[in-house]
Amino acid sequence: MSSESELPGWNDPRIILFAFYGSIIVILAFCSCIHFSGCKCLVRRGRTEGEGEETEIDGRLYELIPKPTRLLMDYHRHNIIRSSLEEFSLTLAEEHTVKKDGETGDIEANNVNETEHTHVCVPKPGITVHATGDKRDVPKFCSICLSDLDVGETVCWSQNEDCTHCYHQDCLLTWFVSLGKQNSKMKRFPTQMTAQNLIKYKLECPCCRQVFLEPEVPEEKSKKSLVKI
Repeated sequence: MSSESELPGWNDPRIILFAFYGSIIVILAFCSCIHFSGCKCLVRRGRTEGEGEETEIDGRLYELIPKPTRLLMDYHRHNIIRSSLEEFSLTLAEEHTVKKDGETGDIEANNVNETEHTHVCVPKPGITVHATGDKRDVPKFCSICLSDLDVGETVCWSQNEDCTHCYHQDCLLTWFVSLGKQNSKMKRFPTQMTAQNLIKYKLECPCCRQVFLEPEVPEEKSKKSLVKI
């Protein structure tokens, strides 16, 4: 028998299987090289653009930020929003309580006992707490915690004239911070985070989903680093 007859032919199943798997390995290796070389180009370009300024590609994903740092982000986010919300907040007193008839809506009494009032009197949407006039009566009910708005508690209303809702200040701050966490997912943050980085999302009303507040950060504080990764 000749030596040529002992060699497997191209139609041999072993040769076909070897060629098939070999092709797959080559293709995967080629794709990996293209992927990593592309990532390096993006990082290099991100570092060179902006004349040395840090770009988004240089940041870190929110999910990779250590938990203590994320808690610090929430702390500063809470304080920034609360500072802007002060203009649209007040602590309820007896003079802000109103009792209305359930059927006619007529005012029955002012300065009633806090356990009897049905509404509270607060400024209209978009009006600051220091402005005179333009008051309105809203039901004594917080849609976030499902509790009453009682005397001694701080309530807040919207900066947006089209949003008529009113809430406990603490409830709303908790809502806004949770919105910040939700909007931070799968996003990158620079290693030096400023106030603008922390509140770069829509502060919407829990009920009507309209813009509730647009925080204004003073220019001297907007560029100050609050959190370092």
